[in-house]
Amino acid sequence: MTKFCLHTEYDLGISAAVLVPGYRTWTGASGYSHRSVPIADDMLFEVGSVQKNFEAALVLKLVEDDVLSFDDPISMYLPTYPNVNGEITIRQLLNHTSGVFNVFEHPDFPWVGSDVDYSIEWKELATTSIGS
Repeated sequence: MTKFCLHTEYDLGISAAVLVPGYRTWTGASGYSHRSVPIADDMLFEVGSVQKNFEAALVLKLVEDDVLSFDDPISMYLPTYPNVNGEITIRQLLNHTSGVFNVFEHPDFPWVGSDVDYSIEWKELATTSIGS
């Protein structure tokens, strides 16, 4: 198996845990959170885009239980926000067709701009054979 990592001035890292009922929890960490800050087993991270999967699953369950409908406007559940159309539906939010501004397109978004290194590439770390 060939392993790859991001090729940068510093190695990016990962933190993981495995929880199995009846067994001791395993945790592991490797690499860096950002320059010169090593990742520790107990380091907390922002959930990032993974939350979208949980939110979508929750909405599907609420629709299944007839608590809400895909075609309900967001104004049924949220207060009024400036520059947000309250008639946007839950379906449009889930389909990314609501017209709500994409924060990644904002010039002040921290991961967009001239100071972001878009030349980062994956590099091969090691090659191991499985089963030998």
